[in-house]
Amino acid sequence: MTKINSYKELQDFLTKVITDNGQYDDTDGAPHGVFWKDMTYTQFTTGNVPVVGGGRLRVLIPGNPDGSTLISILKAPFGGYRRMPAVGPPFFTDDQVASVADWISRNCPEN
Repeated sequence: MTKINSYKELQDFLTKVITDNGQYDDTDGAPHGVFWKDMTYTQFTTGNVPVVGGGRLRVLIPGNPDGSTLISILKAPFGGYRRMPAVGPPFFTDDQVASVADWISRNCPEN
């Protein structure tokens, strides 16, 4: 498991996984794209992921990875969500999801 110690490290980690899978510029039609790229820490930890139709889903709940949409989507099809990316093999390994969940469980350290 990779220890993620800041929001910047999380942004870099998410981007690296997507890039390593050749999907940075083409997220298989995802309406939100690489949304974390341009979000501030506050927007990411308290805001929503834009989705088709103007709907909103909260990105995460600090301290609660199991209740966070981001983790549910990375683990899907469990939890009632469709796995991201929607097509092809999963980008995130269980170990990588655990790294993100650990950052969330530690109340999303900013720096």
